[in-house]
Amino acid sequence: RSAVTISYQASPDPRVQYYEIHSRPTGGNWNPEEVTASISADLLDFGNGAFDFRIRALDGLGKPSEWVYLNNQSILGLFAPPGDVQNF
Repeated sequence: RSAVTISYQASPDPRVQYYEIHSRPTGGNWNPEEVTASISADLLDFGNGAFDFRIRALDGLGKPSEWVYLNNQSILGLFAPPGDVQNF
C-alpha cells in the first residue's frame, strides 16, 4: 500500500478555514479522506492504479465552495521501479 501527498494553494477568501479532500479509484465511488486547515495532506493506504481527487474549501460555518478535481492520476507505490544508479 502507498501514501499520496497532495498540496494546493490556499483560497484567497479570508472566510475559508478548512479544506475537504475526497478520493476514488477512477470511475468508482468518492471516499472522504480528510478535513484539514493545512494546504497539503498525506493520504494513506492507497493501492496501485488510477485515482481521482477532489477538494473544496469550507468556511467557519461549514459552507462549501465548488469542488476542484484532479482526475486519472497513476499511483505506482511500491511497484514503481527504483531510481537509476548514479556516480558509477
